[in-house]
Amino acid sequence: MRLARLEAGTPLPMELAAGRHGWLQIVSGRIVLTGMTDPEEVLLEAGDGAGLSEEAAGEIQAQELSEVLLFDLA
Repeated sequence: MRLARLEAGTPLPMELAAGRHGWLQIVSGRIVLTGMTDPEEVLLEAGDGAGLSEEAAGEIQAQELSEVLLFDLA
């Protein structure tokens, strides 16, 4: 599990190892998730979550001060 606090405009690269799954939970703020979802870019706000499955890499871009949790799952 990873916790990140991001200032507005701050990017955070994300990567899941082959065969791994993940859950991204937005604790506070707003972020744009790119490269790990379809459609390619998704806006997520406080309380939102996103399941990630066997995705190679992507990025979180904070739209405002935000806190996110990333759970790395088997």
